[in-house]
This record gives sequence, C-alpha cells and structure tokens, in this order.
Amino acid sequence: MRIVKTALLAIAASMFLFGSVRADVSLVSGWNLVGNGSTSEINVASVFGDASKYTTVWKWNSSAGTWSFYTPSLSATDLAAYAQTKGYGVLSTINSKEGFWVNAKGAATASNSSNSAGAALLQSDVSVGWNLLASADGKTPTQLNASLSSSLSSNGKSITTVWAWDANTSSWRFYAPSLEAQGGTVLADYIANKKYLSFVAPLGSTDGFWMNVGSVTPTHKTSDPNNAMPVVALVAVGM
Repeated sequence: MRIVKTALLAIAASMFLFGSVRADVSLVSGWNLVGNGSTSEINVASVFGDASKYTTVWKWNSSAGTWSFYTPSLSATDLAAYAQTKGYGVLSTINSKEGFWVNAKGAATASNSSNSAGAALLQSDVSVGWNLLASADGKTPTQLNASLSSSLSSNGKSITTVWAWDANTSSWRFYAPSLEAQGGTVLADYIANKKYLSFVAPLGSTDGFWMNVGSVTPTHKTSDPNNAMPVVALVAVGM
C-alpha cells in the first residue's frame, strides 16, 4: 500500500511540475514543425491516417542520420516498398520528446486523444549533430541552454544552434548561444541580417525544434537547417 501511495505521489508531483499535456497539435496548410512534449507516444497512423487532411509525416533519427516517413495515401505494403526505395524508414510512432514534420493539406487539429504528464528535456535526449526535439519545459532556447549546459558539458556536448519553423511566415526562428554570449545586439543583428526570426516566447509542448549539438565548446557555426538537413529535398518532391 505504501508503495502504491508513493507512486501516486510521484505521478502527482510530475503533473504539478510539468502540467497535464494534451497532445493536440494545431496545423496550417503546408509544412508544420511540431512535437510530442508529452510522456505518451503518438500512433502516427491513428492520428494522421486521414488522407483528406494529411500528405506526409516525417521524423528524423539522429543516431542513424535517416528519415522515417508515413503517408496515409499508401497502403502499409506500398508504404514499406516506397520507403525502401528511398532509403527511408517506415514511421509508425512519435516517441516522447521527439519533434516531427507534418505536411497538411489545410488547417487541421491533430489529437492524440489522451492526457499525460509533460516531459522535460535531458542531456541524454540529445546526440552530437542534428536533433529534432520537443519538450514541456516551457523554456526559451536561452533558458534551455542555461539549464542543460552543465550536464551537456560534463558529457562532452554543447548546444550550437536551435531552430524552429514558423509555419505562418515560412521563416526560421534562430538561437545561437555563442552569439548571445558576445553580448549587446550581436545575436539580434545576426538574426536580422539573415532574415530569421527571434524566439519571442517559450517553446510549447507541441512545438518541434531542431537542436544542433557539438562535441566541443560552441563556435560561430550557424548552418541553416535548410542547407544541412534533407527537409529541402522533401519539399522539392512534394512529399
């Protein structure tokens, strides 16, 4: 009985700290970079299986450096065959703290139908290189860097850049701790010069974002995900 009570208290504490996160994702027509900041996984076919609403869903596997792909317009057999010819994996699940791309045919709300506690981002969730993430920390990239920098550094990692896609303006939001550390308006000036957007609010639990992580102290390496990641190829082929 004591064990059960302890477990319930732990769950309650988690809900208090990170809130109850319902995985409803608001989408606009076209490409949306969204995320699963809850502790529950998303069954892709169940949530995005309506071919009248969704064209494709994509997830980045940072450890393998490959994309996993789903489209409701193909049967399971045809999907597997198509993915194999392109070198993709077949996407079936969006796990906790993973970001993903959705190409929507119009404005839509995708619901995972269940409530769960929010998931906080840990250094163990990120690998050196590009990571497509989500979390319910309710922090700006500046705050995420501050909270993770010590544990990342202890494991030989550091945040190089953070990017989020603003679907309404088709623009990237950008953050680089190395530029922020220079003080003044260095980061703001860089953002303005590149015609990016600043992060003006904390990342939400349904926001997906790219985090580029280096194995050494951050440098002035701010490569655009449009150049570094194969998402451009996805847009080009209309998938």
